[in-house]
Amino acid sequence: MKKLDKPMNPATYLGKGKAEELGKLSQDTKAQKIVFLHSLSDGQKRNLFEITNCEIIECEIITNY
Repeated sequence: MKKLDKPMNPATYLGKGKAEELGKLSQDTKAQKIVFLHSLSDGQKRNLFEITNCEIIECEIITNY
């Protein structure tokens, strides 16, 4: 397990830098969906969608498809 230098942002589950990096990566790769192996709140999913413009999927949801 890696210790975070800075605490995660509860609004996105990620730190600010990682959220921005994910947003850029999703644009560069033209991603449509991003899968998280962690439960996210509705607010976190909404905020991540606003940053990435991608559908945010939790691992638990994939098993129901």
